[in-house]
Amino acid sequence: MPTSFLKKQSLKPKITYPLIHHLFNGQSKRHFSPGKKIYTPDTHSDRVYYVREGTVQIYNLIEDKKLIKHLAFPNEMFGIEGLFKMPIHKNFAEPLKMDCLILSIGTTDFLTNMEKNRALSAEFFLQLGKRQSRLEKRLSSKALETSEYVVIEFLEELGERAGSLLGVEILVPFMPAHEDIANILGVSRQLVSATLSKLRNLNLIYYNRNKMIIRDFYGKILKYLDNKTLGKNREN
Repeated sequence: MPTSFLKKQSLKPKITYPLIHHLFNGQSKRHFSPGKKIYTPDTHSDRVYYVREGTVQIYNLIEDKKLIKHLAFPNEMFGIEGLFKMPIHKNFAEPLKMDCLILSIGTTDFLTNMEKNRALSAEFFLQLGKRQSRLEKRLSSKALETSEYVVIEFLEELGERAGSLLGVEILVPFMPAHEDIANILGVSRQLVSATLSKLRNLNLIYYNRNKMIIRDFYGKILKYLDNKTLGKNREN
């Protein structure tokens, strides 16, 4: 059961990595618009990237179909293959639906700084561990919970990592395409569309192509999850 903002009256404080942030501050920066590749497979992984603004999708193509592996949000790194002695990238990276400001540093420089600063190394592995924990949580949820729950849990993740609290609502400044959500979660697009439609009909979320607003996750949706159904309406 989601716990971070389903049961609390405010978002959990976002985990920040001040030493990583400081290291990238002042490094090479570039703006990327949607459709512009940050890197592609078989290009040299000689730089490490950091999202300052926007959201980056890391994906591969299988029979010309996009398979999104994960998303990188502001204050998160990506493209770290070179740190593990993998000389080339295996995936594509590009902005998701909005312009991005991307900072980068040479792989060798990053490793040198990690060797000199154990606290920086700790931050790096903490961020890496968080990514692994999210993946494991998603896999276990798919095995143990309903498919609708997996979609709802993804909304929780979006709110926690990319959302801003506006009163009792959470604003996510973009809305992934239903097919992209399905690819990330390994479920059907129809399931994603049906779940989002149910939540919108219940006035628990609002979304369009540019944003999503999460409403009253503290109350009604928790009841629906407790009942293991989204469509069963109960009296307050």
